[in-house]
Amino acid sequence: MMSIRRAARLALAPSFILSIACLAACGGFSEEEAAARCDQERAARGEQGCFGNVEYDECKAAYEECGEDVTIVDGCPIAYSCPVDSDAETAAE
Repeated sequence: MMSIRRAARLALAPSFILSIACLAACGGFSEEEAAARCDQERAARGEQGCFGNVEYDECKAAYEECGEDVTIVDGCPIAYSCPVDSDAETAAE
């Protein structure tokens, strides 16, 4: 007979594996890593009107979501976003 502890482990194993796979594939930065990256961006751009608090928050959110894959659109104001998955776009149409 299977113990409750063993049954729980077997039931939770697939969700644990999925979580690990998502973390590896998703590639988003931690809050601290994203803040560090955006602090560098702000310092490089000189805290001018093109990189205010709104742009800083957008920068952090984008780096937390998609890590190194962030798309930066230079301009005033600067914009940060995650790339659009072309496969998902095709499936939605």
